[in-house]
Amino acid sequence: MISFMLSALQSGSGKTMVTVTLLELLRRRGLKLCSFKTGPDYIDPGFHRCVEGVDTHNLDLFMSDENTVKSIFAESCSEKDCAVIEGAMGFYDGLGGISEKASSYDVARVLRLPVIIVIDAKGLSFSLSAVLKSFAEFRKNANIVGFILNRTSPVMAERMGAAIAGETGLKYFGYIEESEGIKIESRHLGLVRASENKDIIEGIKSSADKAADTIKLDEIINACRHQDDLCYIKGIIKGFDVKICVVRDDAFSFVYRESLELFEKLGAEIEYVSLLKDEKLPDDCKGLYIPGGYPELYVKELSSNMSMRQSVKKEIESGLPVIAECGGFMYLQDSIEEDWKHYKMAGIYGGHAKKTKGLVRFGYVTLDDGKGVVMNGHSFHHYDIGTENLGSDYLVTKPLSKKSWREAYRLNGGYAGFPHLYPAGCMDFVKEFLKSCEKYRDQNKD
Repeated sequence: MISFMLSALQSGSGKTMVTVTLLELLRRRGLKLCSFKTGPDYIDPGFHRCVEGVDTHNLDLFMSDENTVKSIFAESCSEKDCAVIEGAMGFYDGLGGISEKASSYDVARVLRLPVIIVIDAKGLSFSLSAVLKSFAEFRKNANIVGFILNRTSPVMAERMGAAIAGETGLKYFGYIEESEGIKIESRHLGLVRASENKDIIEGIKSSADKAADTIKLDEIINACRHQDDLCYIKGIIKGFDVKICVVRDDAFSFVYRESLELFEKLGAEIEYVSLLKDEKLPDDCKGLYIPGGYPELYVKELSSNMSMRQSVKKEIESGLPVIAECGGFMYLQDSIEEDWKHYKMAGIYGGHAKKTKGLVRFGYVTLDDGKGVVMNGHSFHHYDIGTENLGSDYLVTKPLSKKSWREAYRLNGGYAGFPHLYPAGCMDFVKEFLKSCEKYRDQNKD
């Protein structure tokens, strides 16, 4: 098995571009690939999937435990030749900005992964030797094996690469030139989705064409080939028989693949629906999952689809169990404000979502309903609705902090709130949700 993590000294080093370029180069070798992104990220895995045949998941050590991360990794790597993991932020950046817990380092430690550091070489030269040497030695089990220089010229790369390798003892795995090949733009929730970037596939191929001569792929493969001894796969017994509808369209797409796989492993049948295009929920829908996304970009279409808004409202008021996260929670409000206009939504709650000046209640959170349900999640939104409609069913706390507040709702045995959940790491909550779905089904049999 070949596996390695691509990490960096800091965010903005170009890890996503380097990751997809290496995935394409490895694909051209005929390898069966899987990829991962550490941390709470919906966007980057979409870019990984732009490489033909790549299967991708998330790995998060705050929103799930070590055994769950090992299981997701081992199961996803089954029957694959190579796994590439893109680390979030800087390698050691973990909880609260003051800990390595739940960092990329933490994931690499648990999975015993070799680590390659992607270095943005613009504006630095020999000083990188000192930075990288101390970085690699900061923790004894960091397992940093080498580095790639990004956004540099051929002349500077070869001179710098050899010098830094000599000073640090790390392997120099080549470089990627600064290029217009892949343009990955940003918006307020991070990168623009791959589905919105029409040129991304050609850009990846172009970048790989150039990198074929500058990346030392054979040396990466040799340094990162190891005995596959991570055979930890959780045994999950199917115990449910119910259909749940998951919203998947341009407005709502922020969902973790491994979470949907957990629903299916437990026996749930998933049917995908669109709040943009479908007229109503299916008659046999016994649970509804509305993930986050960018509803603010599609407020006119969502609002004008009155039949679907009415269908959602009717079913929820009749007891339909729902999970609605962030953008999905906004859809359940009375309206979303955009360009000084209020666009009607489902109207389950009376809030009016509107854009704020910055991120609101940002970061990892733990949610406790006081009745035995404790879940870890992640809050990342620029829209808010005012405290009177925010909900108060959960005590929300920040990790490594005394800060706490009330937020979110229990909704018909489900959940509605701004924090994104990670169902793959909340087995007990998922089971309780599916029980509620079956109860709703039994109460509404013809």
